Amino acid sequence: RRLDCTSSNYAILQIIEQDSQGENFPDFIASNGVKIRSILYPQYSSSDQTLYVRGKETRRDNSLFLVPLADLSKVIEAVKEYNRNCASASATDSLIVEEIF
Repeated sequence: RRLDCTSSNYAILQIIEQDSQGENFPDFIASNGVKIRSILYPQYSSSDQTLYVRGKETRRDNSLFLVPLADLSKVIEAVKEYNRNCASASATDSLIVEEIF
């Protein structure tokens, strides 16, 4: 399925910093239902509300990905919650996502 990147209905995001990935990254479910997982490469699935962060396909670590504007605030809040909960448990776990456009 191809998405129209020029549409104003999407934000373009990029993972800027991620201290652990793959098996070392804990699956996380935020209180708003957004899941954060590290499997292959950064992308967002609106159908199951999952933010996939850097994973096994390291050559795609810096990929840009689309998030529908309708989901953007939930995704940002989930990342903040991940950082509050997981980063406080381990000083080395942090995740930084930046909006590009």
